[in-house]
Amino acid sequence: MDNSDDAITLRDSKGEEVDKTPEVSDKEYNDNLCWMREDSGWVFGIKELEKGKIRRGLVKNVHDGDTIDISFGIYGIRRIRLVGVNTPELGTQGGEEAKEFVNKTCLLEVIELDVDDEKQYDPYCRILAVIYVNGTNLNKELLRKEYAAKIHTLKAYLRENC
Repeated sequence: MDNSDDAITLRDSKGEEVDKTPEVSDKEYNDNLCWMREDSGWVFGIKELEKGKIRRGLVKNVHDGDTIDISFGIYGIRRIRLVGVNTPELGTQGGEEAKEFVNKTCLLEVIELDVDDEKQYDPYCRILAVIYVNGTNLNKELLRKEYAAKIHTLKAYLRENC
């Protein structure tokens, strides 16, 4: 979807329409919203992820020090928010340095992510996860190298970011 008035059409091998989603405007690139088929019909929303499953993907983009985009092959690109840490915003002191550290550490690397058990998504529909690069916990490294501050609770995160 390109974020404005799109629909998805399912066609059979002869090219005939089998099913179609309603037309919708997506609010933002890589916001993890998707079409899902339910008993009541098509729903545009967030899909709950299986808990306890370690996922692997390729880091395609580093948005800032605590937000990255990961490609899951045929499942597309998803925006990930590193859970439990908060780096300075770009344009503020330390923001570019945090982003550069994450860039050097994981851009174009295959990483593992462990989705947060308490809350899978933040208010911006980003997946909340711990990221592992070559076995190293990136979230902890950001704290250890003082590129990030620790967020102790989800409530504190929401207060700081919403």
